[in-house]
Amino acid sequence: MPVNGVYNPFLNNSLRFPDRHWADVQKYTTTGVPNPDPDRRPFRRYIDIWWAGMCVGILEEQLTEVPANEWHNFSYGNILSSDPWRIIHLQLLAVGLTGSRIILDDPSEIVQMANEYAATGLPLLFDRMNSTPEPIMEVSEFLRGRCVLSRATSDALSMPA
Repeated sequence: MPVNGVYNPFLNNSLRFPDRHWADVQKYTTTGVPNPDPDRRPFRRYIDIWWAGMCVGILEEQLTEVPANEWHNFSYGNILSSDPWRIIHLQLLAVGLTGSRIILDDPSEIVQMANEYAATGLPLLFDRMNSTPEPIMEVSEFLRGRCVLSRATSDALSMPA
């Protein structure tokens, strides 16, 4: 059944972090923390830090394979229904990254690809956040530099002379 008009094909797929990053995920998210300091815990939910890691991994153009027994399941794809734009975004990313709409027939492959991109991006985020007493500033600048500035550079390079 569609939520907010968007069908979620990822309902039963596991969203995962590599086990080795679980302590940092908990350190930088506010999930389950009473009165958290957002300057030290810049991500509200596990899905938010996973999403940021995935986006950085995509910008790095690198998938990180993790052995099946070294993943930490933090949620199922049903959480994506709370932010329906993520469902559409994942589908668009999958088509763009594979160059084929056939990938849409395999939601588990899309989620596995997203997990592997997150596994690439998370250590880059954690390296930056672990280097400062106020991680929100460092991760904000890092993401701004990676996402906003890299896009502006790409746009400038693709403009006709």
